[in-house]
Amino acid sequence: MFQDWISVCLPTAKKEHYEKATTVESLKQVFMMSYSDWTISVQGIKNIAEHETMMIKVLCGQ
Repeated sequence: MFQDWISVCLPTAKKEHYEKATTVESLKQVFMMSYSDWTISVQGIKNIAEHETMMIKVLCGQ
């Protein structure tokens, strides 16, 4: 039930939630939350693209 709620939240709301959390749910979450801007701004889009590249490298063992 909780996962259903968090999945419909905006990225900023998710970030606020996870910053208060006492546990880490995934490596992807840790990477995603390390960016200060995760919006549709120019910097946010660059961050999202960089995150995508980093996740591909991690998942492919590079």
